[in-house]
Amino acid sequence: MNLLIYTRQEVIPSRGGIERVAKTLADAWASEGHSVSFLCGDHPSADVRQLLNDHQVQLIINHEGNDLARTQVLYEAAQGLSIPLISLYHFSPTYSVDLFRASWIDLFHSGLSWGSILSVLMRNTSLYRRRQLRYFGHCNAQIYAMSDAVVLLSERQCAAYLQLAGITDASRLHCIPNLLTLQPTDVQPKQKTVLYVARLTFAEKRPDLMLQIWAHVYRQFPDWQLKVIGEGEYRKVMERRVATMGLEHIQFLGQVDAANYYPEASIVCMTSNSEGFGLVLSEAAAHQAVPMCFDSFESARDIIVDGETGYIVPTFEVVRYADRLARLMRDESLRKQMATAACLHVNERFAPKQILARGNQLFSKFL
Repeated sequence: MNLLIYTRQEVIPSRGGIERVAKTLADAWASEGHSVSFLCGDHPSADVRQLLNDHQVQLIINHEGNDLARTQVLYEAAQGLSIPLISLYHFSPTYSVDLFRASWIDLFHSGLSWGSILSVLMRNTSLYRRRQLRYFGHCNAQIYAMSDAVVLLSERQCAAYLQLAGITDASRLHCIPNLLTLQPTDVQPKQKTVLYVARLTFAEKRPDLMLQIWAHVYRQFPDWQLKVIGEGEYRKVMERRVATMGLEHIQFLGQVDAANYYPEASIVCMTSNSEGFGLVLSEAAAHQAVPMCFDSFESARDIIVDGETGYIVPTFEVVRYADRLARLMRDESLRKQMATAACLHVNERFAPKQILARGNQLFSKFL
C-alpha cells in the first residue's frame, strides 16, 4: 500500500511528540512492506494532487486533524481520486481554552510581561471561551465531514469532541492511542534526577509550575537535581525566576534528545495545561522513570494509574504535587515499585505491535 503522511512541520523526531509519532509509524509501516511518502508544510492543492498521482497514493494520513485549512487542502487534492483521508487529532478537544488556564497569583509571579498577562486574562473570560469553543467546534465538524476517519488518542476525549462539533453520527470517529516511540536499549542505574521535558511555553506547558514545585522540595533533597529539557520563549523567564527565587540544583539542557536522559531519570514531571496524549509520560514509564502530572487532560488516566504507576495530582494543586514528588524522592523502595509497575502498564497498553494492529484494522476498511 502507498501511504502519504502529512505534517505541518518537517518530521524531526527530537522536535516534538507529533513528529516522533509520525516517524515511528512511518518506519513501522515501511517495515511491513508499505511505501511511505512524507509531505510537510503548506502547498497548493494542485501540487498536492500531482504528488498523489506521482506516488500513486492509496491512503492519506493527516497528522494535522485539528487544522481546518490544511485538512481542506488535502481533501480538495484527493477529490475524484478515491483516496481515503484519515485525520489524526493530536490534541484535547478543549485545548483552545485549556491553554490559558492560570490564576491571578500564578500570572503575577510568572515573570511574563504585563502585556502577556493581560492577554492571558482576556482569554480566561467566559465570553472568549464560548467563542473559541464554538469556532473550533465548527472547524472540527468540517474536518470530520471531509475525513473518512478521525482518530482521537483516548476514548475519554470522544464525548467532548462530539459535543463541541455537534456531531450525532460517530461512525467515522475512532480511538487509537499513541504507540511507544522509544524503547530502552539497556538498563542503567537510576540517578537522583527529576526530569522535565517540554516546549518551554507558558500557556500550554506551564513550566512556571515546575519551578514552584521545585521550590517546595529542593532544600529537603540537596543530592537531587532537576534537569529541564526543551526550548521556547519562556526559557529566559525561567532562568530569571530561578535566580530571583534562589532555586538550586536545576540544569537547563536545551533542545536535546530526551531519549538520552530517560534511562538515568528516577522521576519525570509534567505540568501542562493541556495535552493530547502526554507522550513524555509513556516514554518515561517505558524507561522505568515514575511519571507525574496534573489531572489536566483526559488521556493522563490512560497512561498513569494514580498511586500505582505514578501520580495524577488535582489541577493545579502545587503543594500536593510537591508532597507527592517528595514522597517519591524520599522512598527508594516506592520509586522502584512504581517504576516497575509503570513500565509494565505502558508496555501492555501501548506496545507498537498492538497499536499498529489497530491502525491496520482501520486501514483495511478503506482498501
